[in-house]
Amino acid sequence: MKYVFTLLISFNSITAYSQDQISGVILDKNSGNPIANAHISIFDKGTVSGPEGKFTLQNVKDDSIQIKISHVGYEEKKVTLAVNVEIKTIELIPKVIELREVVVNSSKKTTIKLGAIAKKPVIVYFGHVKGDIKLLKIKNENPAAGHYLKSLNYYFVQSKKTLGKGYNGAGFLIKIYDYDETTDLPGEELTKNPIKVTSKGRNKWMSVDISKFKIPLPATSFFIGVEFTEERGFETQFGRTQIEPCFGGTSEFGQDELCYSLRQNKWEKSSQNIMINVEAGEIIEK
Repeated sequence: MKYVFTLLISFNSITAYSQDQISGVILDKNSGNPIANAHISIFDKGTVSGPEGKFTLQNVKDDSIQIKISHVGYEEKKVTLAVNVEIKTIELIPKVIELREVVVNSSKKTTIKLGAIAKKPVIVYFGHVKGDIKLLKIKNENPAAGHYLKSLNYYFVQSKKTLGKGYNGAGFLIKIYDYDETTDLPGEELTKNPIKVTSKGRNKWMSVDISKFKIPLPATSFFIGVEFTEERGFETQFGRTQIEPCFGGTSEFGQDELCYSLRQNKWEKSSQNIMINVEAGEIIEK
């Protein structure tokens, strides 16, 4: 009799335990695949689904109860399950996420500066005649794909005497040429459209935005410079005429003769290198 009583107590405990849990399996409604790590919650209790989408909640006091199921990428769902029934299949609907088109402009844009970068000139050029072209040969040792010429910078000099005569600034055209390896001279002109500049100020670096012309950065060497469209002169104390506009000269390239002048349709080399440089980078469409 003692053994029978013990057995009855044990059976009742198992029955009570088996009646306080709910179970289910969670599947993707479209694919039918099990959904792991879905969160199942009731009041202050919760659990997550396993690799096969199955879950169990223990110690449920009511005969049936509503549970909430959520998962990243799926619509939240609430269902009512009965205690101590067969495993119920619950299907979740995947979320439809609309992505907006986003244009990202990086704040870190690569800019390359090529040419003369000295802060001040060591000499000043005089004697520029209208129609003369003065160029500096640029060696591009690190070509970058997709880069364009963005700005041209030059050191402009104007004497006090021409300022005193009412001349403020000077006009010229920007010139950019490809490099001809066979002749070691300027080749095809890359500035197809005239880039006119009127320079005002004196004894300082000045800049011209040329990005709108979308001139690709040449892969090797090329030439940048100016064609003088004006000339102004005055008598010096030595009895000769000094002609402006003027550009600073630099010795930062050592003995390399990188300056080329076009006079009477003939290119001539000079060791007096003009202070001019160009900046190149990626052009961001606005």
